[in-house]
Amino acid sequence: MRKRILAVAAAALLLLSLSAGVLAADPVTIRFYYRSGGTRPDVVRAWIAEFEAQNPDIHVEWEVAASGWQDKLVVAMAAETAPDVVEFWGNFAQQLARKGMLLDLRPYVARDFTEEDISDFFPASWQNVFVQYGEYKGEQYGLPRYINTMANYYNKTMLDNAGLESPRSLAQRGLWNWNTLEQMARKLTRRVDGQVVQRGFMTMTRGWDRMAQWLWEAGGDWFDPNNPTRFIGDQPEAMAALNFLHRNIWEDQIFLKDLDWNAFYNSQVAMTDDGLQVIFNNYDNAIQGKFDWDLTVRAEGPNGRKPWATDDALGIWRGSKHPEEAWRFLKFITSKQGQEIMIRYEGLPPVRRSAASAYLKLDSRFNLAAFVESMAYAQVGITNRVAGDVAAIGTEINNALRSSLVNNQVPPSTAMENVKRVVEAIMRETAQ
Repeated sequence: MRKRILAVAAAALLLLSLSAGVLAADPVTIRFYYRSGGTRPDVVRAWIAEFEAQNPDIHVEWEVAASGWQDKLVVAMAAETAPDVVEFWGNFAQQLARKGMLLDLRPYVARDFTEEDISDFFPASWQNVFVQYGEYKGEQYGLPRYINTMANYYNKTMLDNAGLESPRSLAQRGLWNWNTLEQMARKLTRRVDGQVVQRGFMTMTRGWDRMAQWLWEAGGDWFDPNNPTRFIGDQPEAMAALNFLHRNIWEDQIFLKDLDWNAFYNSQVAMTDDGLQVIFNNYDNAIQGKFDWDLTVRAEGPNGRKPWATDDALGIWRGSKHPEEAWRFLKFITSKQGQEIMIRYEGLPPVRRSAASAYLKLDSRFNLAAFVESMAYAQVGITNRVAGDVAAIGTEINNALRSSLVNNQVPPSTAMENVKRVVEAIMRETAQ
């Protein structure tokens, strides 16, 4: 009997020692590749601290994505030494996704996300993270990281002094459109001795991704949605948008030729078109109460209001040795709690509707509800829609925009005629 008791006790001790060994095992380490600067260190530290508290079996190491980080990441992926969780957007996102360098998240989403989880993401943001062309078409290469969509900022003090109704008020009455934008810009333009010293409006004319919004709002596009290798930036609808901007920049001189933050900060431009991600870190920090300002939804074009939703996202390297742990971290960052941490430290709009209320409470001085209003109309970004070499095509269209809208070397019609031949040749060689 005594031998039996001793045997049972020994077995129990062995079981306890094995359990202790499991509990004492080192956590799995995953590497998180993310830029620094601004408030990013604060949000990264907060993400990691909270995640590790909830997941003691996982340790997250932050690797700062410094100068040349995109090229370094591609090299690391090729050498099979890349970090587990990485950030990306735009041309770079398409480069990684279309070459199959990112893990397909569809199985993880199917397992862990309900329909309610998926619908909690703003639709355009969610649609942005699927491969549209090539061998990996249909794969989900990431989860949205934050929302950046476009809005109209305006100097309230200048408008009040001119006796003008605010764009926000006009938008509420359904009257904020290209016509009222143009009329207000004309009234807000000032000349001294024949020289323009203050303009009414500006937008980023040198970037094809932001310019796509103007084309959509006029009923056009850069490429035919039904034949994505066909360039239609030279068609009447697209030309209406480009000519509208060119006329107001160069003939009437009531729009500035390109986006220049300092021109708005120094009250040289009354209204601008910019992303929501710069409300606090840029505009608020630079203006510092020198004048009153606010923001609202974009002015409506002939084809409606069609702001661009950027594709900033996070994904997992396909070669990760710890995909399950990486997925748990990625899922946390993009959860309601993770997004609320981001809002608290970075002041960025969240990708989840359930976290929107936290964003709207950040600062009562500004119309942050423009974020939710804009996402009701938001469109998938242009880089996701292009079938060929996104970077090469974007470079050529940007050059055409600079030659026409920014520098006035050629009219928009000539610029589009010239670039059409170039980008369609690139399409023939690279479309997937």
